[in-house]
Amino acid sequence: MKTRCLNPHSKAYKHYGGRGIGICERWLISFANFLADVGRKPSPKHTLDRWPNPDGDYEPGNVRWATQQEQMNNQSGNRHLTLKDETHTVAEWARLLNVPRTIIKDRLRLGWSDEHALTTPVESNVMITHQGRTQDLTAWAREYGFGAHVLRYRYLKRGWSFERALTTPLIMPRCQNSPAPKPQAQG
Repeated sequence: MKTRCLNPHSKAYKHYGGRGIGICERWLISFANFLADVGRKPSPKHTLDRWPNPDGDYEPGNVRWATQQEQMNNQSGNRHLTLKDETHTVAEWARLLNVPRTIIKDRLRLGWSDEHALTTPVESNVMITHQGRTQDLTAWAREYGFGAHVLRYRYLKRGWSFERALTTPLIMPRCQNSPAPKPQAQG
């Protein structure tokens, strides 16, 4: 803690003291004060963590002993998502929901809401009711004349409404060697 915040020659200084993270005076003058406020390290796996404010100083009320996983979830760059009054990082939600973290991140990058990103099924064989009929995604794609991968991409990855995913026509790019379409005669 002291090296990170006070020694400009430390490799970690730029991330701590160099960006203004400090240590309360009480702890600077006495290790006994620090020990009285924070307590002993619970295990060799625990390290000192600034929590609940990862950008705050080392001071009473903002320090805890934490495991590596707890510290990773407390990094200031983490994205926190809330669903039904429960807030977790993307990594925590991925573990809780048994969903690849990249799927949640992709959905958020595409502008999905927290709720939509966390509750939209990932399975490609998801059953969907549309216009009073229920069938799996592959059957819907077949009925509308395109591959299931297109519907999966549009609906599950891009987050389009199911109606839009079904009804937006495929746009086939013209090949470079194909002649341009001939203009129709007006008549």
